Amino acid sequence: MIHLTFALTARVYYWLQDHAPTNRWVNRLRANPTLKGSAASLALGLACLIAAATLSAIIRDGLPAWWNLVVVWLALDGIKLVLLAPTSLLWAMRAGIRRPTIA
Repeated sequence: MIHLTFALTARVYYWLQDHAPTNRWVNRLRANPTLKGSAASLALGLACLIAAATLSAIIRDGLPAWWNLVVVWLALDGIKLVLLAPTSLLWAMRAGIRRPTIA
């Protein structure tokens, strides 16, 4: 039973790594880091954090408690995207240093 649980958890984890929207965004920025992508990541992350804060206020006013799962999901994605912004800037700088210049 433990092996079955572990196998199922691993499948779900790898499926999410391939198909979750924020993980796709991370992979795209890792492959081609740009300033635009970094700014978009920061804006999207801040929007997720604002949505999580707004939704948590609505939950306090009477929305069912299971909506807290959505708040946690939005908060985690927001934190991931906000931290991705400076990281992708470093990736872009590193990629710019390695690219050969054509004279």
